[in-house]
Amino acid sequence: MENLIATTQLHLLRLNAAVAKGGQLAATLTPLREDRAAHLEALREELARTDPKSPAAKGTTPTGTVAIPEDDDAIITMVRDDAGNAQVQFTDALGTVSRYRAELLASIAASLATHRTVLA
Repeated sequence: MENLIATTQLHLLRLNAAVAKGGQLAATLTPLREDRAAHLEALREELARTDPKSPAAKGTTPTGTVAIPEDDDAIITMVRDDAGNAQVQFTDALGTVSRYRAELLASIAASLATHRTVLA
C-alpha cells in the first residue's frame, strides 16, 4: 500500500503542476487531478484502517514542486504514461491483497484506464 500511495502522491504533484499552467490544459486535467486526490484519500484511509501508525496513512495533499515538460502535448503524454504505469501497479497488486482491498485497487485501476482513454 505504501508504494501505491507514493505513486499516487507523485502523480498528484505532477497533475497539480500541470493544472497550474492554466488554460485548456487545466480544464482537461482538473477532473483527473480530483480523481487522483480521491484515490490518495481512499488509499490512506484503507492503510490507516489496518496500520494506523504508518506514516503513509497520515498526511495531507502533497505539496512541493516537480519538473514537468513545458509543452502541453508532452504534459499530456506524461500524465497518460503516469496513468498507464499506475494502472499496472494497481492491477499487479490485486493478487496480493484481501478481497476488500482488491475492490478498492480494482476501482482505482479502472479509473486510471479511463484517464488513459480520455487523454488518447
